[in-house]
Amino acid sequence: MFCVQKRRPPNHLPNSMDPRIIPLVTELLAKMGVATDAVVASGEAEHPLVSVTSPDSKRLIGSQGEHLNALNQVARKMAEHMFGEDTAHFLIDVNGYHQERIDSIKKRAAMLAERVRSLRSRTPLPPLNSYERMIVHSMFADDPEIGTQSEGEGRDRHVVLFYRDPQSASEFSL
Repeated sequence: MFCVQKRRPPNHLPNSMDPRIIPLVTELLAKMGVATDAVVASGEAEHPLVSVTSPDSKRLIGSQGEHLNALNQVARKMAEHMFGEDTAHFLIDVNGYHQERIDSIKKRAAMLAERVRSLRSRTPLPPLNSYERMIVHSMFADDPEIGTQSEGEGRDRHVVLFYRDPQSASEFSL
């Protein structure tokens, strides 16, 4: 028996991204005078991305992603103000910069989680923005041995991974 899998159309929006976000980001970038080759929705439903392809990537990303973080903050505030708080859960990625960073954060978090698991300890990750912290929290949401907690304020806000004994957790669920 054959199973035919439908391909997503190229403009497919993740379930949790409001369809007005792509035009909002496109217009914002145009008003900033930034040239773009493409602005499309991508990512998973829980972690929607607005992927921007641009020859002006250095100007958009800035040193260590500072411009991109500011752009994300402005775009999310605009979406929240114009369309409601539920629409502001997305991340703008320019030329794959954030995706590479997220992959690096996931790799580091997984490595640190193994250390926490073997030493039964706690360890902090470096400061992360809210989207990156959400990614780390979701990585371990169903892990019976690794818990996550955000700590710190402002630019110093980070995720702490800690060991939780699955046996003691099951005692409380009786």
